[in-house]
Amino acid sequence: MSVKMNKYEPVKVPLSQLIKEFRLRIFPVIVFFLVLLIVLFLWDYRVYNPSFTGRVYADATLISSPTTGLITNMHVREFDQVNQGDTLAIIVEVDSAQHAAQIDLINAQIEYVSSSMEPISGWQRNRINLAELRSDLVGQQINLSSLHLRSQNENARVQRMQELFTNDLVSQELLDDAKLVLDLINDEIEKTTQYIQSLEKQVERLESDLGGNPDVALNAALRVHEAELKAIEQEIKPIIILAPFSGMIGKIYYQNGSVAPEGEAFLLLESKTPTYIIGYMRQPLTIRPEIGTLVQVRTRTAEKKLIPATVTNIGAQISIIDEMVQRPGMLETGLHVKIEIFDMESVGLLPGEFVDVIVNQRDNQ
Repeated sequence: MSVKMNKYEPVKVPLSQLIKEFRLRIFPVIVFFLVLLIVLFLWDYRVYNPSFTGRVYADATLISSPTTGLITNMHVREFDQVNQGDTLAIIVEVDSAQHAAQIDLINAQIEYVSSSMEPISGWQRNRINLAELRSDLVGQQINLSSLHLRSQNENARVQRMQELFTNDLVSQELLDDAKLVLDLINDEIEKTTQYIQSLEKQVERLESDLGGNPDVALNAALRVHEAELKAIEQEIKPIIILAPFSGMIGKIYYQNGSVAPEGEAFLLLESKTPTYIIGYMRQPLTIRPEIGTLVQVRTRTAEKKLIPATVTNIGAQISIIDEMVQRPGMLETGLHVKIEIFDMESVGLLPGEFVDVIVNQRDNQ
């Protein structure tokens, strides 16, 4: 009797054995290649294409007073938006006593010139009459300048009284008295202006009758005094401070009604539009950038945008980098690099923002 032999069925490998074999043979190979890819990526990203920190800058300027003066009207407040050419403040020079003394001196000189004329008759008398009219005209112009100076001072006083009245620090009566004095001065300015216009017409008529040839020496002296008077008038005119560019008022250091010293900033104007980026390449330098080098600006926002840019300028020497990007406990030096983006306004960067600058060396080969 013959026995039929059956083929052996393959023995099933337990799952634990398969896992063990995968862990010992295949998994190390996968890990090796993953690590290799990461190393290659980091080499390409960090070493071959080095990066450094940059900061976004925009136009900003401190507005200073050209003279020691009273800020009679501050037209802006902090965080106000202004356009180029807008009035920021009006300043009146505070040294009115000196200007008043100069005006008195010119008036005395005019009187001296007038009193020194010798009396003569006929045609020459008419010439002297013309000179006297011109002297009177200059005297009235000096008086008008003094009135304008008083008006400016009284106007500043009324504004201060108005602020004090608003804060219940002075009575309505005191405020009305200050306004009355200002109205009287303005009324006198109007009458003096009309009188000056009348004198100018008389001078013009007499010059026409004499052929326009007044006494040369006297005329020259009067013209000198007129020039001095005009110079003083320019000095006592209110100084209008205009915005040099469009932006936002970042800080006001002297408020309305305070005295701003000459050359000292009384407000800060900041542009909201970024204009360039300053990058700080720390030592040791892994590359030497050149003007025209292509880079990528990577934002530190959630989107991590990459923006193409170009190196437009390079610092002349190694120096201490901005303290804002110094690492704790270190005093780092490096090379300053100026970077510009073609359309800076559309990329959404904010002035003062920190970014990463990546130098793509393949694009520059």
